[in-house]
Amino acid sequence: MAIPVIVWALIAFSGGGVLGALSRQPEINKLQEQVRKLQAEVNRLNSLISEQNRQIQDLRRKYDILIGKSIIDSAMAKGQLKGAIMYSYCLKEYLDLNYKILVAEREDSENTYALDQQEYAFYEGFKQVLRGIYADANQEKIKRYFIREYIRVKFGTEIDNLIECDLSMSIRRIGAL
Repeated sequence: MAIPVIVWALIAFSGGGVLGALSRQPEINKLQEQVRKLQAEVNRLNSLISEQNRQIQDLRRKYDILIGKSIIDSAMAKGQLKGAIMYSYCLKEYLDLNYKILVAEREDSENTYALDQQEYAFYEGFKQVLRGIYADANQEKIKRYFIREYIRVKFGTEIDNLIECDLSMSIRRIGAL
């Protein structure tokens, strides 16, 4: 006789649990719908953030180009033709490396491009020059010396012969991305 009472008690409790769950189902559905809406909003905001980051990076690249051109124009105004040519090759190399990095970062790109140690040092150093970031005097001399030597290795003949650098292709490629 004790067994049927326990069985009836279990049936009653489980029936109560089922009724309780069924009575709360509309509330659960409502909460699930709110979660779906919030997830959709998070996705929308994330895509908005990534688009704004892309636009900021585009503006930063345009700013770098304008600053680079102003450095070249400033050297020309001071009568430093060789310096202006060297800066124009620096800007060209910087833009070309920037282009390679951008192509490698694209999701649909199968190409990967990792800067080697010298390219990375030049890229970061010239970026600091463009952005007006200065270190202490000794580090600044080392950075400028490295930038000068890096460019002279790549474009020494053109610089010594005062062959003007054509930046239009590099600028167009960056703009196309």
